[in-house]
Amino acid sequence: GETSNNSGSTSSELRLSVGEEAKAIVKDTMYNKLVVEIASVPGHEPTKEALLHLQNFLREFTNKSAGIFFLQHSSVEPQKGAALNSAALTELEKKTRRMYPSTAERTFSIFILSTDAIYAGPLGSNVGVVGLAYSSSSIAMFTQQLRTRVTPAYAALAYEKVTITHELSHLMGLVG
Repeated sequence: GETSNNSGSTSSELRLSVGEEAKAIVKDTMYNKLVVEIASVPGHEPTKEALLHLQNFLREFTNKSAGIFFLQHSSVEPQKGAALNSAALTELEKKTRRMYPSTAERTFSIFILSTDAIYAGPLGSNVGVVGLAYSSSSIAMFTQQLRTRVTPAYAALAYEKVTITHELSHLMGLVG
């Protein structure tokens, strides 16, 4: 696909379906470096523990000889519980995503959007959705929904780790 590292640029890669770039994410053949960009609404950033868990997961299940790097910024406008569908998530991504896969630099980029919105699926508002893989290199985490799932037996951190790993696993072709 087309590639770019420029902010505000579009990429044909964004139009690919979940899992279509699994080999690019997992293998070292085309891309030997992985950048995980995390764009958050201020106050809705993933915890350091969840990011460490994600880093360990990626080290175990990918082969990136030039390394795995994280780029984190809190530049997403608050959505204040707005219901967003996949098209709205893609538009929000276009406004905030800074890195795109670059074959010239042999770098694959994954985008994680951490937002205070809720997911509006094809049948309307799906208030129970805590995460969503919505393109071949993009996932969303709905932190307000994550926080409502917390119970004494299942802490917020555990939910966050499971959600971020599960959604990333969709991109990597590890889950259907």
